Amino acid sequence: MARILVADDDELMACLIGAHLEAAGHAVTVVGDGRAALDQVEADRPDAIILDAVMPVLGGLEALRHLRAKPGTAALPVMMLTARNSEEDRADFAQAGADEYLPKPFDAPELVMRLEIMLRKAARAL
Repeated sequence: MARILVADDDELMACLIGAHLEAAGHAVTVVGDGRAALDQVEADRPDAIILDAVMPVLGGLEALRHLRAKPGTAALPVMMLTARNSEEDRADFAQAGADEYLPKPFDAPELVMRLEIMLRKAARAL
């Protein structure tokens, strides 16, 4: 079981993601923006984060950059979810250090599969 932080301002989407991850055996915390995600990471570091790219207060891309800039969170596995699907957007996510990228809409089994692959890679890197 991994502890997953989901940051998405779409409450229904966040609940659906959380439900699928919990059904796969993971513990899930949900927040509604990037600032809240960074605060949650400081309070209780998760095993991985799923960030929506576009959120109020602080977007996912900006939150990712903050995470990568700190030694304590630089290697934390992060998956970006977004409706933004241009080649430039994908390059921005990769350049900022996203471990995974999944465009919306997506299939829940694929989300779970990619998250678990991401977690396995992180465990091997330790």
